[in-house]
Amino acid sequence: MMIRPRQLTRLLPFQTLEFLGTGSAGSDYLDLIIRRGMEEPVLSALSEHLCGKKLIAKLAQLKKGSSKAAQVALMLKERGWSHAHYITNVCPFVDLSGHTWTSYLGTLGPAHRYNYQRRLRQLRKSFEVRFERAESEREGQQALEVLVALHHRRWRPRGGSDALHTENLIAFHREFTRTALERGWLRLFTLWLGEKPAASLYGFRYGRTFYFYQSGFDPAYAKNSVGLVTMGLSIESALEEGAEEYDLLHGDEEYKFLWARQERQLERLEIFPPCVSGLLYKQAVGFGRAAKRWFGGNYRIPVREHS
Repeated sequence: MMIRPRQLTRLLPFQTLEFLGTGSAGSDYLDLIIRRGMEEPVLSALSEHLCGKKLIAKLAQLKKGSSKAAQVALMLKERGWSHAHYITNVCPFVDLSGHTWTSYLGTLGPAHRYNYQRRLRQLRKSFEVRFERAESEREGQQALEVLVALHHRRWRPRGGSDALHTENLIAFHREFTRTALERGWLRLFTLWLGEKPAASLYGFRYGRTFYFYQSGFDPAYAKNSVGLVTMGLSIESALEEGAEEYDLLHGDEEYKFLWARQERQLERLEIFPPCVSGLLYKQAVGFGRAAKRWFGGNYRIPVREHS
C-alpha cells in the first residue's frame, strides 16, 4: 500500500499525498506495495479512499509504464478525476545477463576500457590495493562512516551535497544497513590504498539486480581515478556473484554512461479530484512550471510543511 507520510506537503491551501520515501532519501522505483494476488481489491479500496477524502496525490520516482499507481489514476479517471505524467529522470543500467567480466569489458568503448584497465594497473603497481566488502555489523557501520566522510570530503569544496547531509538521514542509513546486511542485501565496499580508505561505494543486491546507491572518494586520490576503479570493481563483483543487472539508479551523469548503454525513465504522476481545490491546485502547479521557465528557475511556488 501507499503509506501516508507523517507530514503532508501543503502547496497553497491544498494537502497532497506522497509516497513515504519521497525526498532526500533518494528513492527510485517507488510504487504501491501490494501483496501478490490482492492487486484488484487493494487498488479499488485505495481509489475509494481517495474519492472520499478528495486528496491530491503527487507520486514521484515511478518507473515509467509499469506502475500500479497508474492503474489507480485510470480508475479515478472514470469518476471524473484528472491526472498528468511528467518524465523526471532516467536510471542508466547494465544488462549483465550472459556476460563474464571479460565479455562485458568488450562491450565498453575502447578508450574507457583502456583507461580503466590502465588506472587499475597503476594503482596496483603503486599501492597495496584492497577492495573490501562489509560482511559484519561492525564492518558495515565502520564502512558507512568512511563512506559519509569520503562523500563529504569530495563534495564540500563544490558547495556540498544533498545526499547524506543530515544527522537524521545518516541515522536512517545506520539502521537500514544493519537490516540490509542481515537480509543479505548490503553491498558496501571500501577501496583501500595501503592503510588509507581512498573510495567507497554503497549499493544493494536485491533479486537479480545490483543497485548502485551512493559513493565517495578522497580528492587526494582524484588523479588516480579511484572513483572510476571502484565502480569497475563493483561491477566485476556483481558479475562474480551472479547478478544479471547493474542499475546505476537516477541521474544522467556522464560517468554512468561510460558503463551503461541502456536506461529506464522515471516519472511523476499527479492525480487531481474533480472539485474546485483540485482544479485550482492543477492550475497553480501549471503556473509554477511556467514561472520557472520564464524566470530561469528562480521563482518558487510557496511551499510549507504541515504536521
